[in-house]
Amino acid sequence: MVFSKKPITKYITWAIVTSQIPLPVIADSDNEIQSWIAGTASSISPHLQEGTLEDYAKGKIKALPGQAANHLVNEGIKSAFPEIIFRGGVNLEDGAKYRSSEFDMFIPVQETTSSLLFGQLGFRDHDNSSFDGRTYVNVGMGYRQEVNGWLLGVNTFLDADIRYSHLRGGIGGEVYKDSLAFSGNYYFPLTGWKTSAAHELHDERPAYGFDLRTKGTLPDFPWFSGELTYEQYYGDKVDLLGNGTLSRNPRAAGADLVWNPVPLLEVR
Repeated sequence: MVFSKKPITKYITWAIVTSQIPLPVIADSDNEIQSWIAGTASSISPHLQEGTLEDYAKGKIKALPGQAANHLVNEGIKSAFPEIIFRGGVNLEDGAKYRSSEFDMFIPVQETTSSLLFGQLGFRDHDNSSFDGRTYVNVGMGYRQEVNGWLLGVNTFLDADIRYSHLRGGIGGEVYKDSLAFSGNYYFPLTGWKTSAAHELHDERPAYGFDLRTKGTLPDFPWFSGELTYEQYYGDKVDLLGNGTLSRNPRAAGADLVWNPVPLLEVR
């Protein structure tokens, strides 16, 4: 752990770090204290592993504008539409330069004790440093039904590239039971080839592709879980990561071992 030699900087650093650790003097239960410990550890320890306390403090200051805006948006949506599950935020570089934003809404339409019909609405926007500055709007519908202890789900959705006028469709399925979860999606273009405005001397369209995900927890060790992901898209020049790198039939796989010692602390 490294500290600045300037006393004033050191005092400011410790003031900011200390402000992230509000003592639970009014906690009424063990659960509240456990939540406080987990929240404090998960918010600070990763930053101390990656850099100095001074770096952590500077990062907190730079993140304040974005955090304030995201908090206002999330609280506003929650107050206006309490039945909707909303997730979203704006990504600012150094707390000032816009990079991207994303918003998702999960909208229950009809619910019974064993089934759920729902709608989904999503929005993704990027600056020119990723995905060629594209803006995406997603709309979809889904249905979940409990069958003999299994939760089965299907969904269908449309993804629209607003800036370059492309449309992609998708269908998906999901299966849940106790500590196991499986899901997958298949994607297909709904618009054809057109001259690319982002890449000279190229035509473009949405790519065919799919993704798979599975997650499970060992019954005897509920604090450990594993997650596997795989995705693949088809085409001669596909930009999988949105960084301008074009690859033939790109694919990506991932594996995570998750340690969840207390409810609010997750280590991957």
